[in-house]
Amino acid sequence: DLSGESVQPLRRLYGPDFLVDESLWRGKAPGVPFGLDGQGRPLELRLLHIVEFASNGDIQRENVWLDFAAIVRQLPQG
Repeated sequence: DLSGESVQPLRRLYGPDFLVDESLWRGKAPGVPFGLDGQGRPLELRLLHIVEFASNGDIQRENVWLDFAAIVRQLPQG
């Protein structure tokens, strides 16, 4: 439902057991992302990615948040 064109890193914080990455995603919405009719329109949104690592280096937990309000603003319906 989304077609990515680029991801621009904005900010990154890290330590021995974590990574926090903020990025700007740019692309188009040719499908129906999150139930919104994209109509192939351009889309830009921020992503926040948090990763926690176990002591052996494996990923213990990973979460990704996106700026849903930005998606709704850029893909108005009706």
